[in-house]
Amino acid sequence: MTNKLVPEIRFEGFYGEWENCKLGSISEKISVGIATSSSQFFSDAINGVPFIRNHNIKENSLETNELEYISEEFDKKNKNKRVKTGDILTARTGYPGLSAVVPSKLNGAQTFTTLITRINKDIASPYFISSYINSPIGMRQINGMEAGGAQKNVNASILKEMKLNLPSVNEQMKIYAFIEAFNKIIALQQRHVEQLKQSKQGFLQKMFPKDDELVPEIRFDGFSGKWKRKILSQVLSPGNKLAVSDTSAYKRITVKLNKRGVEEAKSDRKLADTRPFYQRYSGELIIGKQNYFNGSIAIVPKDFDGYICSNAIMSFSVVNDDLYFVYSQISQSDYICRHSHIADGTGQKELSEKKFLKFAVLIPELAEQQKIGEFFKQLDDLIAKNERELELLQETKKGFLQKMFV
Repeated sequence: MTNKLVPEIRFEGFYGEWENCKLGSISEKISVGIATSSSQFFSDAINGVPFIRNHNIKENSLETNELEYISEEFDKKNKNKRVKTGDILTARTGYPGLSAVVPSKLNGAQTFTTLITRINKDIASPYFISSYINSPIGMRQINGMEAGGAQKNVNASILKEMKLNLPSVNEQMKIYAFIEAFNKIIALQQRHVEQLKQSKQGFLQKMFPKDDELVPEIRFDGFSGKWKRKILSQVLSPGNKLAVSDTSAYKRITVKLNKRGVEEAKSDRKLADTRPFYQRYSGELIIGKQNYFNGSIAIVPKDFDGYICSNAIMSFSVVNDDLYFVYSQISQSDYICRHSHIADGTGQKELSEKKFLKFAVLIPELAEQQKIGEFFKQLDDLIAKNERELELLQETKKGFLQKMFV
C-alpha cells in the first residue's frame, strides 16, 4: 500500500513519512495586523514606518515599490503588532491566502489587516510553510475554508486550522530552495515579456504620428511625405450581419479581456436564447462593444475561422489597407484613451458601431503600411511566444508543487 504521507517526487537522501499537523500547533502566534482606521496617521518613507497591506503580498514575495508609511507615534501605539524577520504574512482579502515571508529589511514593519504567522523555527521553515500555503494543496484548503459572502476572506481561526504535512526541516529547506530557483526563472521570463511589451509601446509611440501631426517620429528608409487622415468607415467594412439559426452547430469565439487575442468561449456560458449570433472569419477584426476601452480587440486567426460570436462583439474587414497596420493603430492604448469620452453609458461604457466608424486614423501609402504592419506582427508573435513560454513555466512549477507536497 502506498504511504499517503510520502510525496510523489522526493529529493535523494530523504525517507520516511511526513508528519501531519495544524498550522496553529507549530506557530508561536497567528494574529492580525492593525485593523483600525489608519489613513490619518500616514507619513513618508523618511520619517515613517513601513505599512504593509494585503495588495503588497505576492506569491512568496512582498512588493515594496508601493509601500505606505505610518507615523512613529502610531507605530508605538501598536508595537505589539510589529512584524519580525521570518514572519509569514497572509492576505485576508483580494487574493485570500496568498503568503510571503517578511525579509530582514522589513523587520519591525506594521501591517494593515494582514494575517501574521510566527512559526516555531525548530519545527518548520517559514519559507517552506509559505510555499506550502501558496501551493495547489494549500490553496485548495484556503478556498474551502474562506469566510464571507461575495467578498471572501481568510481569518486567523481559519489559518490556525489549516492542515499541513511536514518533513524534516532539512528536507523543507531543500524543497524551498528548488521552488525559489524556479521562481527566479519565472521572474526572469516575466521581466523579459514586460521588456518586450515596453519596447512595443515605445515603437508605437514613435512609428505613428502624434494626434495633431501627419508625420511619424521614426520611419523606414525610402518613405516620406505626410500621412492622410481618414475615418474608419473609409477603411473598414462591417462584418457578416446574417444571424445563424442553430447556434448549437457552431463553436463560439470571444475576445480575451486580460490580454490580447481570442479564445473559444466556455461551453457552459449561459446566454439568452434570443441573442443573435454571427459567423466570423479569419482575418477579421473583432471588438468588444463593452470592453474596447479595456483593450478588447483582436484579429480572428485561421484556427477560429467560421466560429460565431454574439452581437456584443463587432466585426470588421479591412478593405484596401493593411490589416495589421490598422490593427496596430487602433489597438494602441493611447489611441483608445483618446476616444474613451465617446463611449455610451455612465457605468459600463459601451461603444456603438456607428460611433466607432467615425474615429479618425492616419494612413500612409500601402507599401509603408505593409512594412509597419509586418514589423508589429513579428513583434506581437515574439511577445506571444514568450508569454506561452512563461505559461509553460508556471504550469510546470504547479505540476512540481502538486507532486512535491503531500
